[in-house]
Amino acid sequence: ALQTPFNENVRPLLDAVDTLRQLSVAEEGIKLPTIVVVGDQSSGKSSVLESLAQVDLPRGQGVVTRVPLVLRLQNTSGTDQSHQVVIQYGGKKRVIEEAEISAAVVEATIELAGDKHIVNKPISLHITKPGAPDLTMIDLPGITRVPVHGQPEDIQEQIKKIIQEYISPKETIILNVICSTVDFPTCESILMSRQVDREGERTMAVVTKVDMSPKDLKEKVMADVVGIGLGYICVRNRIGDETHEEGRDKEAELFRTDPHLRDLPESMLGIRQLAKRLTEFQADSLRKNLPKLVGNIRSALTAVRRDLDALPQRVADSESALPLAMDCYQSIRRSLERLLAGDSLPEFPDDKQMNYAARLHEYFVKLSSQIRSNGDEDSSSSGSQGKLEELLHEAKGVTLPNILQSSVLKQMVAYNVKEFHEPSIATVDEVHNYAAQVVMPVISKKTEGYPKLQALLKKNMQGVLEKSQSACKEFVQDKLEKETTITFTLNPKYME
Repeated sequence: ALQTPFNENVRPLLDAVDTLRQLSVAEEGIKLPTIVVVGDQSSGKSSVLESLAQVDLPRGQGVVTRVPLVLRLQNTSGTDQSHQVVIQYGGKKRVIEEAEISAAVVEATIELAGDKHIVNKPISLHITKPGAPDLTMIDLPGITRVPVHGQPEDIQEQIKKIIQEYISPKETIILNVICSTVDFPTCESILMSRQVDREGERTMAVVTKVDMSPKDLKEKVMADVVGIGLGYICVRNRIGDETHEEGRDKEAELFRTDPHLRDLPESMLGIRQLAKRLTEFQADSLRKNLPKLVGNIRSALTAVRRDLDALPQRVADSESALPLAMDCYQSIRRSLERLLAGDSLPEFPDDKQMNYAARLHEYFVKLSSQIRSNGDEDSSSSGSQGKLEELLHEAKGVTLPNILQSSVLKQMVAYNVKEFHEPSIATVDEVHNYAAQVVMPVISKKTEGYPKLQALLKKNMQGVLEKSQSACKEFVQDKLEKETTITFTLNPKYME
């Protein structure tokens, strides 16, 4: 059995963290204390997890783990709880037999990722059995450099991206699985670990296949040139058809008899020590991160409640919809009245564009300036002067000398009023376009949460504005036409 003395107060915490993980609280920015298992392809990760869980997991050549596997182990010794295995993925949850674990994980992987791809969609495997260590670990795909037939060309980048996401949070304990035959400083998983945990304060290393290269192993782990802060554990992988009990017995015999391994400290040898150390590290991590975790959850809960409170009133039927629509309409009307009166709205405190009265005044000042400018230019231009001279010439012989005929004045007034037409109509268009820029945001703000009502009010308001724009143009054109029939001017050119 691999169970270790476990603080009864920690098991509920671990269960709570596992429940939070299933609820996907990470999507809300809440980081959970986690043991993440990483390693290069064929480093022996699956064998290590099999030995810890005492069950058979998928094994083979190439990238076997193609989705994150959340492995929850729970010891039931001394309890009434029976041996049970539950697999959960993609919204599905079912109880399976222990002998079905490998096939079920493969089936779930194919359903989530297809035959060759890598995806960040976790499978959860909850194993409760006597003698299991109380641990929760996340096994990630092994880092590969060369894609096999059918795999994406950027498979290494995809895997490293997933690993980076899981090992970056400071709450994560990194369990780095390394084959004893490789050069530790050049191991890809070690390089990635050091990028996020340079001092190695939350990194632990498991050296696998120690029976293949025992001679230089002691020097490698004792020198610790890569800075593994939580230490090393050396394990022997199960070979062939060995049972888990046989594998542990042969591991113990190897460490007891091999001349290169028996001098290593006992705390660095074997799967039992690995289970013990991981359980201790996990308990310490839970205690250390619990206050921060509770604070983060409370902050997220407060934000969610605030968002819920801000949600609009639920409309159950047409009877409740009519009063709601009227309330929205009255609120919009009051806001627009305030804008016309020159007041600002609390919904748009710093938006000068919503200062309707001031901006409207600017449009009319602009129109006045254009009219004055056109008049000044016209009075000195050859066009206006030429028109006047033409009319005076045509009036010769009809009136007494030095007496201006009234028809000349009427024609010049009509000529100048015509110059006002284009800027006046343009101002009508500009003002109505600006009115739409003011009214539509007010409608959006006051009908937030009711998209159908909002769309209906905006459509109706657009129709009202277009109708008003057309009527206003007709009014301005009528006034300008009437101005041409009235012989009156204060233009100094005529007064002189």
